[in-house]
Amino acid sequence: MNQITTSLLEKIEAWTAAVMVLVMPVFFLTTTANFYDLNKQILLLIGTILLLAIFALRAFMAKTVSLRKSPFTIPLLLFMAVVIISSTFAAPNRIAAWVTPLGATSIICLTIFALLITQMSDASKKLIASSLTFSGIVLSLVIFQQFVGVAKTILPKVPFLQDTAWTPSGSLYSSFVYLVAVITISFPKIMLLYKKDKTMATALYVFGIIVMTIAAVISLYQITALKKAVFLPQSVGWYIALDSLKNRLLLGYGPGNFLTAFTATRPLSFNQFEFWNLRFITSSNLYFHIWTTLGIAGLATFVSFVLVVIRHFRSSPFSFHKNTLPLVLVLVLGLIFPPAFLFLFLLYVLAGLHSAEYEHVTQKLTGQFQAVLLIPLLFLGYVFYQGTRVYAAEMHFKNAADALSLNQAQKTYEEHRLAIAQAPWRDTYRLSLSQVNMVLANAIAKNPNLTDQDRATLSQLIQQSIQEAKNAVSLNPTHVTNWENLARIYRQLLNIAKGADQWTVASYLQAINLDPYNPLLRIELGGVFYAAQNYDEAVRQFDTAARLKPDLANAHYNLAAAFAKQQNYQRAIAEMEAVVRLVPADSKDAEIAKQELEELKKNAASATPGNASGESLTNPQPDTPIVNPPLELPEDAAPPATESAQTVEPSPSASPSSSASGTPQPSSSNSPTPSTS
Repeated sequence: MNQITTSLLEKIEAWTAAVMVLVMPVFFLTTTANFYDLNKQILLLIGTILLLAIFALRAFMAKTVSLRKSPFTIPLLLFMAVVIISSTFAAPNRIAAWVTPLGATSIICLTIFALLITQMSDASKKLIASSLTFSGIVLSLVIFQQFVGVAKTILPKVPFLQDTAWTPSGSLYSSFVYLVAVITISFPKIMLLYKKDKTMATALYVFGIIVMTIAAVISLYQITALKKAVFLPQSVGWYIALDSLKNRLLLGYGPGNFLTAFTATRPLSFNQFEFWNLRFITSSNLYFHIWTTLGIAGLATFVSFVLVVIRHFRSSPFSFHKNTLPLVLVLVLGLIFPPAFLFLFLLYVLAGLHSAEYEHVTQKLTGQFQAVLLIPLLFLGYVFYQGTRVYAAEMHFKNAADALSLNQAQKTYEEHRLAIAQAPWRDTYRLSLSQVNMVLANAIAKNPNLTDQDRATLSQLIQQSIQEAKNAVSLNPTHVTNWENLARIYRQLLNIAKGADQWTVASYLQAINLDPYNPLLRIELGGVFYAAQNYDEAVRQFDTAARLKPDLANAHYNLAAAFAKQQNYQRAIAEMEAVVRLVPADSKDAEIAKQELEELKKNAASATPGNASGESLTNPQPDTPIVNPPLELPEDAAPPATESAQTVEPSPSASPSSSASGTPQPSSSNSPTPSTS
């Protein structure tokens, strides 16, 4: 009876793994803000828990556990250990590092999943390999119909289906890598089926390879010719990885924190690329990303895995290459493409399948070994509980975004609160809620006749906006986006609250400290000084922006305006001439620049450039509502103290002169204190 049950469990285990492999590349849900990676993570977590439970149950029933040796086990376990250590000790936000798609939780689940596949029978592995092929065919059909516009025609009201480059894998390059590997796996199967005279099965596999090849070509065409995907240049990824040796040698910046490394250490030459204003959350390729986020320890353990793969590929008989070649191809493609969740999933599945030619070792199931089996199961159970909270938070955040698009202020606010209650450690939720509060505050501030109740509500919304922005900074002080958001919150208060000018400058200086080669931050800070009539400091910031990116027309435009305020008209004319050269000749910007240049030349003493805004040229002075008398905010509204925000103050301060307006909005409670874990 036990033998029958064990055999049934073995089949259930194999089919569970096969279904996971079949569904993974095309699995997505629109119930969360992140359609793809988060849902694939949850699928992996649930599937891994089921597989581990079945494996443990089989072992308990048989009172023995049969373990298959694999040369990849130790390298994968060492790599997992480094990811756990880096997530715990190197990342500024430890919980976020654990739950990020390329973080500790994913790597633990992938490692267990690969090891469980390793222990399966050869028949089970063949089923999983076949499932890989069929998953590639399904993904290919989706890519093909999307490219020719079938879904776009049938479902014209579904936004993401209107993009011909959309793929359920989450990215074009993930699809390409996946299909290349699956095609390589499928070829030997055709030869085997042909030799066995299985005509229908052979024809099906041939059809599948043709479809997958077409889809792979489509994906590559969209990546290269149509430029539907933008990658960090290899030279920049290399530069950032090398720079991590200075301060983050051993454990890197931590999983999910490549953005911190990118903004802090990217070279000045990056500003010459056409996508200079983008911020990247992954490196140029898999290896540079591991090096930067996990340090030398992560790179060394992963390279040890690569070396083991290469050694076994070179030493194994040709008949075994069908298992190793796809793995080698994926590792080679890792030198070209950045990491993604599906990319890693494929890598670990192939590592598990590769062990088919190694022998089993049977171990009697003692009490100690039973505990060893239960520990990962209990751990994954706890992770699943936390995962449900993360998933609920993402659902609330998606609801908040949907409500915002429908101008439902109250629901937007409430859904943000619910998301934060489930995941108080997520800095992006705090950042978003701070912006929602600020939008509501600005709506009230525009009212020309503020009542005492309006002023009280306005003050409360502003304080909550500041607090949530500060919470985001506290949760991850190394992310420039958090400081940038705090600075912009303060900037909107320049004509509303006392002290907002100093707070704005302090926050911008810290943002610049984290992203020193970003000219846009310099322009925004220069605009604060310009509004405060501190034209010397405004000139310095605008000039720095122009030197960081000499072809940025808006930097020269703002610099011309600041020079004109200083009555340095020759420099103002020179900068406006640069603007005329840089903007498209037939644009609104060109019209504005030429008009203001003529005004400067005709009557320099009375000309005031910088008062108009075009397509890319913006007025240096922030456009904010005015509240008179200004609100007095408590001392704790000031930004967190930093070493970089102590040097410059906007003097003299701009004084408010008239009132402004809005509409009342939701009642709100005090912001919760950020999690310290």
